[in-house]
Amino acid sequence: MKHELKRFLDKLEVFTPEEVTELCELLKVIRVEKGALLLKEGQFCNSCFFVLKGCMRKYVTVDGDEKNLAF
Repeated sequence: MKHELKRFLDKLEVFTPEEVTELCELLKVIRVEKGALLLKEGQFCNSCFFVLKGCMRKYVTVDGDEKNLAF
């Protein structure tokens, strides 16, 4: 997965090759299984997420119904 991140950052042409290498060393890449929750109700987020492949959904539950806020 790190090579996919490096390839993406290289395409942006915003960072120097050295900066891309440093970023890739500092960032933690995780794989999240389909249907997994990154954050549960009541939890505070202290991370930043970037989707390299796939899709994420942000939603709230109102009166027992899930309402999509973003994809």
